[in-house]
Amino acid sequence: TLNPIYNECFEFDLSKEEFQYAHRIFKVIDYNRVGSNELIDCIGIGIGIHFDGINRDYWYQMLEYTRIPITKSFNLHETIPIITCTNQNKTK
Repeated sequence: TLNPIYNECFEFDLSKEEFQYAHRIFKVIDYNRVGSNELIDCIGIGIGIHFDGINRDYWYQMLEYTRIPITKSFNLHETIPIITCTNQNKTK
């Protein structure tokens, strides 16, 4: 969009078990009516090798305090984290 709105609030209804294996990637995309859309920035939060520092710490804080709203501001990044999508609860 040409007029992005920031300071958004997102809520996800996940069980504690689902939350342990979940991750979220938020992207800001420059939408073009003609041609391709362009990634402006993004942020990924979760647990795993692709998430470190404050992003992973934030995720652990949400796991620990499941009944308390946790608010945090993040800086966006110019690249999307590479995520391996596997279901660790899946049985063979």
